Amino acid sequence: MLGSQARIERLFLEMIGAIGGVADARALSVSTDLACALTAAGKAQCWALVGKMRLRVFDVLFPEAAKAISTGGDDVCAVLASGAIACAVAGPSSGRVDQEAKLIAGIAGATEVAVGYSSACARTPGALWCWGSDEHGQLGAGDSKPPSPSTPVRVGIPER
Repeated sequence: MLGSQARIERLFLEMIGAIGGVADARALSVSTDLACALTAAGKAQCWALVGKMRLRVFDVLFPEAAKAISTGGDDVCAVLASGAIACAVAGPSSGRVDQEAKLIAGIAGATEVAVGYSSACARTPGALWCWGSDEHGQLGAGDSKPPSPSTPVRVGIPER
């Protein structure tokens, strides 16, 4: 399955370049509500269907260059060059488009980010951090609930 996903993303990148969209795309992330390409300059260009099947193309502005990107539902997050994480609500079903991403406080040295439908997680050296909805236990916080959905919690992964 991973090979299939990688092949689909590679085909999307080729298609985007072929139609003159994002010629220098180096990464792609697709969710149910939007798709984003990360350019060689570390910027995100996204697109989504809005209204009656009208394609909207827009940029998500990160505080600095991004080195990795992930989308989920209406959200897009990036690992920034400094190792910080920034996220924006950017999809059409959210009812709004925040084109300027906001930093997620408390995460430094991130190497990876993954966004789900209503939560996200980042990997830092020796730790996993998650934030967002914990409705189904996706934050891995057990009985301790975070003070707010925007507050990252350190996820303890039990050893097997």
